[in-house]
Amino acid sequence: MQRFTSKTIQAFPRSGPDAYLLNACLAQDGETIQINLDKWKAEQELDLIDPGAYKLIPLLQKQLTEFGIQDSNLSIYKGIYRKSWMNNKLLFHRLVKLSAILQARGIPVLLLKGVPLSVLYYKDNGIRPMDDADICVPIDKLAETLAVFKDQGWYSRDNISDETVFKYRKYICHSIDFKSNDELYIDIHWKPIDLPSSPEIDSAMWRDVKPMIINGVEVHTLSDEFHFFQAIVHGVRWNPQSSVRWIADAIMILRSAGNQFDWEKLFWFAEKYHAVIFIKEATGYLVDFHKAPIPRWVLEKLALMPISRADRIEYNTVNHRNQLVNTVYYKLFAYYIKLRTVSGEWNAMPTLAGYLKYLNLQLESDNLFGSLVIELPKRTIRFFTKKKPASAKRIRH
Repeated sequence: MQRFTSKTIQAFPRSGPDAYLLNACLAQDGETIQINLDKWKAEQELDLIDPGAYKLIPLLQKQLTEFGIQDSNLSIYKGIYRKSWMNNKLLFHRLVKLSAILQARGIPVLLLKGVPLSVLYYKDNGIRPMDDADICVPIDKLAETLAVFKDQGWYSRDNISDETVFKYRKYICHSIDFKSNDELYIDIHWKPIDLPSSPEIDSAMWRDVKPMIINGVEVHTLSDEFHFFQAIVHGVRWNPQSSVRWIADAIMILRSAGNQFDWEKLFWFAEKYHAVIFIKEATGYLVDFHKAPIPRWVLEKLALMPISRADRIEYNTVNHRNQLVNTVYYKLFAYYIKLRTVSGEWNAMPTLAGYLKYLNLQLESDNLFGSLVIELPKRTIRFFTKKKPASAKRIRH
């Protein structure tokens, strides 16, 4: 399999429209913003922008407004910001309402990804557009959590039954997507991150929480270091859309945390989740191309940390451009290889017996032969024939 580095991966832009837009969004002086804005506009038609890059436009408008930079499209950028602000406020309202209900019933709730990033690091509800929100609850509270969501009028986006969740998915997946009747989405996690792990690692996250206030309600989220870690491992993988927003997230977290950022804690996450290669490649890129405030000793220590063959297989698989590799091969083979590395329970099983159990869970069937002969081909065909996300987003203005 092809070996990928930060020089060849889609999530590490070095030049071109995505790189120029990022530089304009993250620069801290007006001259650099103007130079990169001009380069970006010269190569990118605004009404044919990639959906992933589109999500940076509200941050761009903030930069232009704060530095007093004039642009013929500024009113459009501000309109995109206002739309993001309104959509996010509605999503925040629903999320806080559900979180308050869960907490009143004694169910601990952690907010993950977009919402805490917006509140704690971007410090503006409109700058970071979100397609959904993410919460995490303990695995032993998942059934009660799903019942609360259903009582409040939410339902599984993909019509996944509770039986399927508890019989199969809870062992090898990390979340289930829920949807409201007015097209809002919340992902309910029982694992904080989409990486192979063990219950011991995931439960440790609950001992490293901090409070935050949204709409006057106290909720909880994870540490700066975990948000940084999650931004990288979630963003550094192949995506049919531009996945560059992880870079803005990572820079915002580092700037906000400053000298309080605990690099040893980041090393712990990287080691326990066997994700050193993700962190090593990403931090090197952030320093080289965005002058991220990452100490040199951190890069030197990451360079010395061991990376196993299973870790490299996972990294190369999720960053492969062929969807047969980054999706089908990853779920059927690479994920299992990594799972045996990080989980003592899975590693204790004989390799073949463990793999057969894993396939039963992954294919969601007790009839393994029938699943391999009938269900797997059906799922593969359905995956490659379903409607794909557009490669460019036409803005209405």
